[in-house]
Amino acid sequence: GFDDAALLDEVVAEPAQGMFLTFRRGETMLQIAQHGTHHRAQALNMLRRLADISLQMSIIVFTRRK
Repeated sequence: GFDDAALLDEVVAEPAQGMFLTFRRGETMLQIAQHGTHHRAQALNMLRRLADISLQMSIIVFTRRK
């Protein structure tokens, strides 16, 4: 795990050749979590439009059912 100080460490990304962006480690971890949520919402929206169904997409509900 990381302590609070490690979450403030900087991470450098190169999304395109010669283009460097700097982020804090904690910001990067938050972005990863939010991006997954975005894709779950997209998938649910597609299923609702195609099949007129509603699914439970909550990670908490999903993990408690196991």
